[in-house]
Amino acid sequence: MALPPPVFEGSEKRLEVTFANAALSANALGLRLLPRSSIDELMTLARCEVLSHTRGTAFDAYVLSESSLFVFPHKLVLKTCGNTKLLAALPRLLAHADALGLTPRCVRFTRFAYLFPALQPDPHRAFEDEASTIDAALINVQHFAHRSVSVAPCSGDRDDALYHVYVAAANEAAAVPEGATLEVCMSGLDPAYCANNFMHDSFDGCAKKTTEQCGLRAAAPLGDIVDAYVFDPCGYSMNGLHDAVGGFTTCHIAPEDACSYASVEVHVPSAKILADMLHAHVADAGGIQDAYLAIADSCRRLFGARNVVVAATGDATALAGAYAASGWHAAVTLSQSVAVCASVMESQTPPLSMAMAKVPAMQQAEEEEESRPDSPTAKSDGSEETMMATAASLMSSMSFSSESMETVLAGEDNKAGLMQPFVADCVLLKSWSVDQDAVCRQLAREHERLSCTEDSFYLMDLGVVSRRMEAWRHHLPRVTPFYAVKCNDNPRLLAHLVRLGCGFDSASPAELELAIRAGACSGIDAVSMQDRVVYANCCKPMSYLTHMQTTGACSLTTFDSSCELRKCVSKYPSCRLLLRIRADDPNARCQLGHKYGAEPEEAFALLEEAHALGANLAGVSFHVGSGGDDEEKNSQGDTSAAKAFRYAIATARELFDIGRERYGFTMNVLDIGGGFPGGENGMPGAHFVRTTRAIREELATHFPEQMGVRLIAEPGRYFAEAACTYATRIIGMRSRPTRREDGILVPHTDYTLSDGLYGSFNNVMYDHAELTYRVVHVSDDRANGISDGNATSARLFGPTCDGLDTVIENTMLPELSLGDLVVFPAMGAYTRTGSCDFNGVAVTAANFVFVSSQSD
Repeated sequence: MALPPPVFEGSEKRLEVTFANAALSANALGLRLLPRSSIDELMTLARCEVLSHTRGTAFDAYVLSESSLFVFPHKLVLKTCGNTKLLAALPRLLAHADALGLTPRCVRFTRFAYLFPALQPDPHRAFEDEASTIDAALINVQHFAHRSVSVAPCSGDRDDALYHVYVAAANEAAAVPEGATLEVCMSGLDPAYCANNFMHDSFDGCAKKTTEQCGLRAAAPLGDIVDAYVFDPCGYSMNGLHDAVGGFTTCHIAPEDACSYASVEVHVPSAKILADMLHAHVADAGGIQDAYLAIADSCRRLFGARNVVVAATGDATALAGAYAASGWHAAVTLSQSVAVCASVMESQTPPLSMAMAKVPAMQQAEEEEESRPDSPTAKSDGSEETMMATAASLMSSMSFSSESMETVLAGEDNKAGLMQPFVADCVLLKSWSVDQDAVCRQLAREHERLSCTEDSFYLMDLGVVSRRMEAWRHHLPRVTPFYAVKCNDNPRLLAHLVRLGCGFDSASPAELELAIRAGACSGIDAVSMQDRVVYANCCKPMSYLTHMQTTGACSLTTFDSSCELRKCVSKYPSCRLLLRIRADDPNARCQLGHKYGAEPEEAFALLEEAHALGANLAGVSFHVGSGGDDEEKNSQGDTSAAKAFRYAIATARELFDIGRERYGFTMNVLDIGGGFPGGENGMPGAHFVRTTRAIREELATHFPEQMGVRLIAEPGRYFAEAACTYATRIIGMRSRPTRREDGILVPHTDYTLSDGLYGSFNNVMYDHAELTYRVVHVSDDRANGISDGNATSARLFGPTCDGLDTVIENTMLPELSLGDLVVFPAMGAYTRTGSCDFNGVAVTAANFVFVSSQSD
């Protein structure tokens, strides 16, 4: 059987880092002072190498084995394709720049969707991981504001059209790009064109000749100096220097049939220069957006591409207004400082004949195609021009309001299918204080412009997580938190916790993989995660044990029965075992003792059995139950949770003594589990203080430092609950007067939310959550709150057809409009992770928006 053809990832990753230095004059060399050895070092980290170097007046251009590198005095632009690790070079680049006295001013990472994401190395398989990796590289850079955006030029299942953007800047002004960029990315290229990029008998391999014959000069401005490279057996790369203005054009072609891809990028110092350059190249173009599309169309025709995605990056003032009226999606980042616009053109028909120089094989193929009676290119009705004219007409008449956009894109004028609705997934991180309601209103209005008027979203404050870690270290300095992934498995949260020094409590292969990915974002490989993961599941299928052993990322796990002990010893003999004992907080929100934990008499018997089986018993674990927050205290001032911890720690010491002295076990781990309260802000309350005081006292008595026992815990809601605010939309309403007990009818309104009990509000049923909420008006700027002078009786339903799907039964609310928000704080724990898309209502994919406040 023939092997499948090899594939190559043509879609590029692009990193642009701008630096500042008050002493850096316009004529200073800055980054251009980096020696070739440093450049080679960076490229080795990124898994590529330099093939050619051209020195221009304003910058240096390098053709790489995978794409291109451009080094300006104060800026570096690196593009890599294939299975490269571009972001691995970022920390070293920052170190080299620091040695030159340069301070990072702005970091921008962009890419289109990968053709083969599963083949990418970590952290490039998922954009969340890429963003977290950049966060980690910038963790020591002070006062950076971050925003990452995924822009989808098409709706629905068109993940291949996604354009991802990450921006980090020292301040809002720094985020304004010092240049303008047009990117045209194409896939599904014409095989006849691609054939001319393979080595064959008539192909002399001359890069200069290939550049002149391939048609690029007619499609896009190439510049004054061209440095091209032809690969063996196939492929082409080109850097063109616009030396007079300090800009460049770069083109890369991967012609393999199974993965054909090409990209063209033009980058110059300003939008005006770019406009002038493109208008000079495309004389008939109107506005700047028309010139962009004209260049994109020229490229599409040249390469015969079936799929084309176009993106423009530049100052928001120059971009946002122009493209808002043109049907492009404009994602404005960092308080209007940067705009990234994207559009898509699709064609299911072969390209028209290209009015440019063609190599003989291309010319012959087109002539043969046109001679066929059924050939689309033989038709005389100008269908291709008609389709593009239709798109141009749509774009020129389109407004950016969600209603008109939705109408136009779905209307009869869009039969060609060229323009489709746009959706966006936004992620924002700021390092200053945040008005949550203002952020929610701003995002809701932005969603309305994108026709996404029914979207719920989470506002996750990573500043809360950081402050909670500070409190943890103050109150439990000897105990390392192993965050319970099941509580909230958002990848950005997990990566942030790794950087704060957390380990993970994982209980399934999926959770373990999330922990591994979070570690990879901070440069920690799977094997090194062994000391950072506990598999806290006392009843594991055999396949889970196999997965643990195969990944090498976890060897520490729990058991509480003879059955589980024997499974672990037989399937994973070298694993380190923690004997879980029962320890109940009677007032815990979620009781666990009835399901997990050995009773004292069982525990002693399990010690003996573990010794007989030759098990590697590493210690003891327990969990007092989740969500306790009562004020019941004994004479010591203990809460019920504190009493449960005191009992469990004392019992654990007894088991340690027996295990060490009688059976010779090397027991050196105590896992005190979870049961630490959440709340609504960054500083834990009195319940946490009283509970941790009891823990410290018992640990000092029973597990003093000289005993050499590692202390870990499994907090979940402690870190996640207060960090998340959930913003839901009003998607329906009905006036329904109700009769009071005295017989009088009173006004009442039933509102339907965009999420309900089957979604994130499953915590009402399964986690016994008591919800608080407030209103954020989106349609106007009325004050927010849960009531005003005209408040009436109301009820909040979820979106499914189940009558039980009631989020809030009886409350008082002001008059609300469709699209207004009902915002629920403290929704980070056991919410989205327990949701499902019952009734076909998609609620599990709610967007996350990240902020980082400095104080509550």
